[in-house]
Amino acid sequence: MMTLKRYEPTNEARAEAKLAWTMPCKEEEDEVKVSEQEFRFMTEGIAADLIQLLVDREGYSLPQAVEAVYGSDTFSALLRPVSGLYAQSSGYVYQYLIKELKKN
Repeated sequence: MMTLKRYEPTNEARAEAKLAWTMPCKEEEDEVKVSEQEFRFMTEGIAADLIQLLVDREGYSLPQAVEAVYGSDTFSALLRPVSGLYAQSSGYVYQYLIKELKKN
């Protein structure tokens, strides 16, 4: 069993994530409304896909991939409904994750 420590992004990372991920809607009818359960299902599915992609494409071990995904600013943004990332494909979110991981 593996214990993960809670990731707390820095204020600078929060500011960057807010600028990078906030995609305001032009009008209220452009908003997509999902229940909390649907949101959780979608984000968990994307997170699982991101982990699998890191293992398959980047050669990460499973523990390394889990830590990389759950410790990333990309994952923090995914958990913010206003980012809209939960409604994107796993491949789309993966591009942001890889960019972030290569930056660090």
